[in-house]
Amino acid sequence: MKLNTGIVVHLLRSKIIKINKLAFTLSEVLITLGIIGVVAAMTIPALMNQANDVELKNKFKKEYSVFSQAILQIQTDNGGDLTNALTNMSSAIKRIF
Repeated sequence: MKLNTGIVVHLLRSKIIKINKLAFTLSEVLITLGIIGVVAAMTIPALMNQANDVELKNKFKKEYSVFSQAILQIQTDNGGDLTNALTNMSSAIKRIF
């Protein structure tokens, strides 16, 4: 049986082309990494600002809660009268200083 050389060459070339297409080239990888880097550089500052805003809001809520609890405690200690409590605190501060 005689093989047609054109068919053999064609089969060998198609196998080589398939083998060469199994991996990415260095330039494709570097371009992809560059694009990822640019996208990250644009989004990370925005995410950090958003995280800082959330942290600031949470700190404010905590301090507001502490302050509210202190006012309620002052009212409770002085029979529910906040003006009387403030007068008593003012006189106590004057005695200290």
